[in-house]
Amino acid sequence: MPRRCAPLLVSVALLATVAVGDEKANVPTSVHLTQSLANVRSIFGDKYAQARAIRSPTERDEALTKLVDEILETYDSTIQSADRYALLQVARQIAVYQGDFETALATIDTAASRFHIDALNMKASMLTKASGSLASTGEHAAIVPFILSVLDETTVVGRGELSKSLFKAAIASAARARDRKLVVELQKQAAEFAAYEQAVSTLEQSPADPDANLKAGKYLCVVRGDWASGLSNLALGADEQLQRVAVADLTETETPTEVAKQLEIAELWWKIADGAEDVEQKAFRNRAKMWYEKVLPELPQQGLTYKRIKSRLEEASADAGDSDAGSKLASTFVGKYIYDATGKKPGNSVYAVWEFRDDEVLENSVPIAKWTVSDRNRIKIELNDGTSEPMLFAPSRGKSATGSREADGDTWRWRLDRLEAKTWEHKTESVKVFGREIDGGTENLTFYSNGRINDPLGSITWRLQGNKIGIDWGDRKSTEATIGAGGTTYAGATWQPTGFGRTRLKLPVTGRLISAGD
Repeated sequence: MPRRCAPLLVSVALLATVAVGDEKANVPTSVHLTQSLANVRSIFGDKYAQARAIRSPTERDEALTKLVDEILETYDSTIQSADRYALLQVARQIAVYQGDFETALATIDTAASRFHIDALNMKASMLTKASGSLASTGEHAAIVPFILSVLDETTVVGRGELSKSLFKAAIASAARARDRKLVVELQKQAAEFAAYEQAVSTLEQSPADPDANLKAGKYLCVVRGDWASGLSNLALGADEQLQRVAVADLTETETPTEVAKQLEIAELWWKIADGAEDVEQKAFRNRAKMWYEKVLPELPQQGLTYKRIKSRLEEASADAGDSDAGSKLASTFVGKYIYDATGKKPGNSVYAVWEFRDDEVLENSVPIAKWTVSDRNRIKIELNDGTSEPMLFAPSRGKSATGSREADGDTWRWRLDRLEAKTWEHKTESVKVFGREIDGGTENLTFYSNGRINDPLGSITWRLQGNKIGIDWGDRKSTEATIGAGGTTYAGATWQPTGFGRTRLKLPVTGRLISAGD
């Protein structure tokens, strides 16, 4: 089940991510971790036992959710490294027991931002183990999307053994969920991946092997959608038609020449697609579509070539997976997100706002990438720098995603969280101090889901613990308030420096919710 959010702001990021410049810690030693786990269980053990003993499934789940929230709040205020690791581990175990795999995976992402861990291995291990312990059809159906999300990551970064175990778990759970169509599809994907792995193994010994290059190239381009990597394999492959168009495609991509050449490449892909079947046909037509879209603006709109290309673009769009599900995903994913990435190299980190529009991604209002929904209803992002591999993922409930990628000579762990906001009217009351009137005032504050106010990358921050809201304005100015029962008002005080030593004024404040939106 999804985590319940406090009324102040929907879809608040689950956990604070590591700040820019923070250094990761090593995983605690077994001695320290054992002691910390004992401390955590001594604090929360009784509450956990009481929650599990509740007979009503709904009430039991609510109690466990509340307990996990309390543990994560304790994590936020804990400094000692071993204790923080232990708190995340216990929260994850309870979340798995609940079947709340979204929260469980998020705790691993948070641990990866703070500690040197193999996050993919931890995720795969957790999901495969959980899959084997589930009983009901509904539980198995619920875990499959999470397995597939992590599977996308492991296949992209070449974690073959993890991918095999995840394929096995996904197929087993799909079968227990009685989804025969999905079982057949996953078995096909597993076989394709195994063939690709064998091709890669062959290429390690014989880089020019034409059959291995063809298999690897088709898998990368057709299955994974990674044309930047796969075209070079197709250019060395055993299929002469694909070899010819791949060489032309690579050459034109690196050094664009003229419209006629680009049109020729599009026509070649379309011709090859006509002789292909099913998934390959869609992939090749989609590649032709990419080149046709480059050419179309340069052609006279009244010409026959222009009309023919327009017709083919419409046909390719219909074939490329613009199904109801794909269209729905595309429409729901449009919006603003916080992109938070950390590299393995010290100091490598990015924290930015990514906005997904039509087919374009903007970072802090600057276009940086193109994005589409693949034929398997996954989001694919191709960055404009031409050097980074595509990002391919299935978003969790359309609001968040995690992954890793190779770029700029480093391995990056990244996370996307939808940026949502609510606007509150914030009123400061006037007060008298030593007979002098201190004027108050009213302003509108936009609370963003990444814990910032008015500017998602700004310095004013807010935090929420239970029904307590805190605002850090900077320069020793802070606000502490309590949210009302209806979740649409708050009342408290702002502590403001006087300018004389460390003394501060206490100014009464109130707030009321006035609007919600991105």
